[in-house]
Amino acid sequence: MKDVEIIAEICGLEQCKAALAGGEADIFFSLEYGGFDELTACLATSTEAGKKFTAITPVINSEGTLGPLLRELQRLGVENLSVGSIGALGAASEKGFNLSTEASMNVFNSESLMFLKEIGVSLVTASHELNLKEIRILTRTARKIGVELACIVHGDVVLMTSKQCIAYNFIGPGVCSECQSKGLSLRDARGFRFPVMRTRSCTNQILNSRELRMDGQIGRLVSNGISNLRFNFCHTAPERIKEVLKCYRDDMALSDAGSGFTRGHYFRGVE
Repeated sequence: MKDVEIIAEICGLEQCKAALAGGEADIFFSLEYGGFDELTACLATSTEAGKKFTAITPVINSEGTLGPLLRELQRLGVENLSVGSIGALGAASEKGFNLSTEASMNVFNSESLMFLKEIGVSLVTASHELNLKEIRILTRTARKIGVELACIVHGDVVLMTSKQCIAYNFIGPGVCSECQSKGLSLRDARGFRFPVMRTRSCTNQILNSRELRMDGQIGRLVSNGISNLRFNFCHTAPERIKEVLKCYRDDMALSDAGSGFTRGHYFRGVE
């Protein structure tokens, strides 16, 4: 994959090793699903491979948990942090981390980019809502002010994060722990199922019913100014990670291209 940088979001050591196997991916470690032991191992592995390591803070943080989390990350030697909320952004900036932002910040215009630049953010992940035309316009501002712009091009898309336990509220307290051992999902009127994932802090994340894929579209992405491709591999097996990255590297469609997936908003309204 010429002219692009690869960012792999993972939550475990084997996923990290798989993403680094091709020698191309920077690592974003999700603290929604991975703990400090896994983070420490992935940080060491990434550093040894000469790749950048960034920790991602949970989307929902309280006053009592954010401060201790940031202090622990500093103690472990984490220098780069990606945040998904204004509150976490301010606190992380005060601590002196090198900052990136998540898609949950909903960055979709130049004013947002310039605001984040002033705070010290160096890499911004664009909103899922943008199409290629809108991204092309945004990249012009990003280049002008010296901010890197990343786009999520493959993996699970988080539609909602909630502290409300869906299993508890809809089924009852007796099945609360089953979300760890069984695959829970919400089904809409058309029969589509939306997986419900439980994070380490017992937060529910509802995923899109279909995986986002832009395999075979690298040339079109690059021509629209996208130079940082981001992959969400938190719920992906290591061998699958290797397969996916190889296909994107070769700009080829995945072998299961006929299965259900979505192109997101990239081509909506684009001629």
